[in-house]
Amino acid sequence: MRIEQIHYFVETVNSGSLSNAAQKLKISQPALSISIANLENELNIQLLNRSYRGITLTPKGKLIYEDCVFILETIEASFALWKNKEISHATDYQNVHILCIPALVSSLNDIVTELAEQYPLLNLHIDLCRSHDQFSALLQKKIPLSIGCFTTDEHNAEENLYHFAYQNNLIVETLFIDDSYLVLSTKNPLASKSIVCKDDIANLSLAYSSNPSDMPNLQNTMNIICAKNIYRFSTRDGIFKMIAQDAAVTIESGYAVRQTSFYQNGEICLKPIIDYDMKFHHYILHPPDQCLNENELIVLEAIRKIFSL
Repeated sequence: MRIEQIHYFVETVNSGSLSNAAQKLKISQPALSISIANLENELNIQLLNRSYRGITLTPKGKLIYEDCVFILETIEASFALWKNKEISHATDYQNVHILCIPALVSSLNDIVTELAEQYPLLNLHIDLCRSHDQFSALLQKKIPLSIGCFTTDEHNAEENLYHFAYQNNLIVETLFIDDSYLVLSTKNPLASKSIVCKDDIANLSLAYSSNPSDMPNLQNTMNIICAKNIYRFSTRDGIFKMIAQDAAVTIESGYAVRQTSFYQNGEICLKPIIDYDMKFHHYILHPPDQCLNENELIVLEAIRKIFSL
């Protein structure tokens, strides 16, 4: 399997037909058909239903499509990070690792650029980690800095965090606390309202992560929205694309949503829910300052600065 095959498959699905995809990819339609057929043979799975009207995803094809989108987005994000890093041949190149929840990774882009300019020997590694997996990852990988989040709807989440920190001689610093918002398309009629209430959003369709640990307030969200249709996605972009098309809504941290291109391009918007008071608590977990080396302290101070601690 090659990355090219994954790219061709995703572009075909996005284009809606083999002919449209072939034009965008600047290859012949037979070559595209062979590439996708080879991918199906390698996986031993039919990915697409083909007809004179175009193509549609099979049920298994839909799951694999979402994973393929995630793979391509991960590669693209990695390229962006690599471009921001100054390559050094020095033998004393210093590595600093950070765990970070997906929702706040884009907020660290400025840190990567700034540190690369000021400290060319400092090599910053940012590893995506769901808050649900944070404690085990910290213990297994021995990573000093970790950015996470819990919500006030999560049972014992705050107590568990501080208990883990106490047991492992770690410090919890609050980065910021954010309200929960309804995330919806700017095309949705509710977008014209300054605020919404639970009654406004009952029986709407809901888009959320296929991994329940990505959305710890899922059950409460489903109780509020009482979704008539539910769409599960393996990537945040998948969720926001569905919302931008006015096919679903979700409930999210306002800060995290404002970092997305969908919000910045005016495709989605945020509305406070007047009778739903859930908070997102974003924090950084780290050893005491005196237990960090010079480079780790530099990174920690940069994080404190960007979130104005």
